[in-house]
Amino acid sequence: MYRIKYLGNLTKEINVPPDKSISHRAAIISSLCKGKTLIKPFLHSEDTLATVDCLEKLGVKTSEKDDSFTVDGVGMYFSRREKVDLYARESGTTMRMLSGVLVAQKFPVEFRAAESLNKRPMDRIVNPLSQMGAAIEGQKQSNSLLNTETIISPPLSILGPCEYSLTSRSKSSPALILSRTCRAIFLVSSRFLSARGFSKSILNLTISGVLKSSIWPL
Repeated sequence: MYRIKYLGNLTKEINVPPDKSISHRAAIISSLCKGKTLIKPFLHSEDTLATVDCLEKLGVKTSEKDDSFTVDGVGMYFSRREKVDLYARESGTTMRMLSGVLVAQKFPVEFRAAESLNKRPMDRIVNPLSQMGAAIEGQKQSNSLLNTETIISPPLSILGPCEYSLTSRSKSSPALILSRTCRAIFLVSSRFLSARGFSKSILNLTISGVLKSSIWPL
């Protein structure tokens, strides 16, 4: 048995190691802000750099130095007006989270990925976004990994901004679609980003059945 002795007064500065999940989210949220954001520490990995590469192709300027990373945000809408080709590499988090942001932009996107990611399901973002009125499509194929029903997988085609809000069938301004993006990215998994992040009003999510860990990690 271990006993922990109470310390009356403790003052200490702790350096927290970088985290991949937070680094993804920090980079995306910083790109949607206006002005420069310093992220420190930032985890440099193949997945997080996939997110960074996509942001740079969308017109966001970035720079790095040692363990820090600077993002020069452009605001809620990226400056591109023509079709953009993005490559998520093997990062499912990059594709899931950025797709939720891109459906509200004013230009079409072709979102490709590495072969390994092309076998993973994207139904969990494509279906909710489509219900909101987003013009987003994927490739239908059999789920060879689980030997189950057909899944929607990358590459994804985003043809333009959402035309409808989640709570109303009337046409809504694209400005309403991104209203809760930043908070959603931090509060929920990237799989629920689309449903929670772009609701015009309060949205209650109910998970039925047994909640199991996904075999496809973020």
